[in-house]
Amino acid sequence: MTFSRDTFSPPDVSAARFVGDVREELLLAFLEEMSERGLKKSDIARLLGVHRSAVTRILNGSAPLELRTIGQLAWALERNPEFKLPKKKKHGRRANSVAITNSATNFGPLFVTSDTP
Repeated sequence: MTFSRDTFSPPDVSAARFVGDVREELLLAFLEEMSERGLKKSDIARLLGVHRSAVTRILNGSAPLELRTIGQLAWALERNPEFKLPKKKKHGRRANSVAITNSATNFGPLFVTSDTP
């Protein structure tokens, strides 16, 4: 079955990106700990009381991520999980933005702000 980007709604695409970003952060943290202190998937599995394959499925993306699982993996990786929800950046011109005019066609002020008459 072939999927196109149009198949998924914007909320679905946003959710998929977020889950992918979280999974990538977990994998990067695991690789860093593996390199620095020799941590293995079997070590994480032992700490969490699960089978090694469960850790593998979470890190490779074949198992769903739950908040609880993220917290447990963060603990095993000796990391502090963080979650931030900043506002989206708005596209387009804001009221306090600065526009540069083309001086070849307009001899008015070089910078135009919302405060400029």
